[in-house]
Amino acid sequence: MTGKPNSVAAFLAASLLSLCAHGAEAAEADDAAAAMSARVDELVQARWEAEGGAPSARSSDAEFHRRAYLDLCGLIPTVAESRDFLADESPDKRAQLIDSLLAGPNYPTHLAGIWRRMLLPDEMPGGAGELAGFQAWLRDQFLENHRYDNIVADLLVTRGSASGMRPTLFYTAAALKPEALATTTSRVFLGVQIGCAQCHDHPFDDWSQRDFWGYAAFFARLSRPEEDAAMTMMEVVDLGNGEVTLPESDEIVPPKYLGTASDAADRDDNRRRQLAIWMASRDNPFLARAAVNRVWGQLFGRGLVEPVDDFGPHNPPSHPQLLDELSEYFVRSGFDLREMYRVLANTETYQLSSRVAADEEETPVEL
Repeated sequence: MTGKPNSVAAFLAASLLSLCAHGAEAAEADDAAAAMSARVDELVQARWEAEGGAPSARSSDAEFHRRAYLDLCGLIPTVAESRDFLADESPDKRAQLIDSLLAGPNYPTHLAGIWRRMLLPDEMPGGAGELAGFQAWLRDQFLENHRYDNIVADLLVTRGSASGMRPTLFYTAAALKPEALATTTSRVFLGVQIGCAQCHDHPFDDWSQRDFWGYAAFFARLSRPEEDAAMTMMEVVDLGNGEVTLPESDEIVPPKYLGTASDAADRDDNRRRQLAIWMASRDNPFLARAAVNRVWGQLFGRGLVEPVDDFGPHNPPSHPQLLDELSEYFVRSGFDLREMYRVLANTETYQLSSRVAADEEETPVEL
């Protein structure tokens, strides 16, 4: 019996230390987020000053309240919610609103709808039920705030049928065709348009036909269905062999990561898993930048690269340093999408009014 009080005391002490450590980590994360929000404002302000422009005034509480609901939840606030917010005199009520909306159930639902439309067409042979299952899977990812790189990896390596709440519908919707999968994944996850290089070298970007088919080769070992197989009956299964060839030739194109000079060695018997590992690696210069640009485009109406899925030398970012620093922060945060929305929504830049004074003579400056 003499040892029990000491054991209890030790347990309580350890628990207290853990809580303190967690609190310190949370406070450090909050400080980092606030610093990044301020840095965004600093870089945008510097651009305005360099170009002789001037921003609009700060948005009214009513304008900001409606904007935050639409951007973060896809809904307009109720009359009661609007009245409560306008009556609130707390100096940090905007930050509190952002945190509340991002923690609520409508944020993951809204985000799932946005990403489902990027990944799948609105109308498919499988019907609304299959689309709803895929969207429910996406919602779960955003509800649990899973790392963005892990969400991408899970979708890339998924296996099995397209039934239920599974990401495999993404593959069966493309009939498991390497060229279709290469076009969509590069556009959505990497922000590059390599589809134009499927039949010939890209007309105004650096992508070659070999780049396209080298990337498509990562999807070449999926079991292809019979021509008349129903989409919902398809199975996503990896085979031990399978290659792609250059169109109108018998030349096999080995797998190759985009933006690299040499072919990718087959270090894994599953090429899709090999691609998923590269997606989240520091050797991939595209994933974080494309994700950050999409969030910026959603909140500000225009990406730092616009169109948001057309990165390349022909289409440089409007604010290169801002895109670089936001992408680095996104990686440091653990690919935390919710945190990126929080950082950007808390900037003074986001909270400016969309209205321009009638007598304003300054030339509008692009954000």
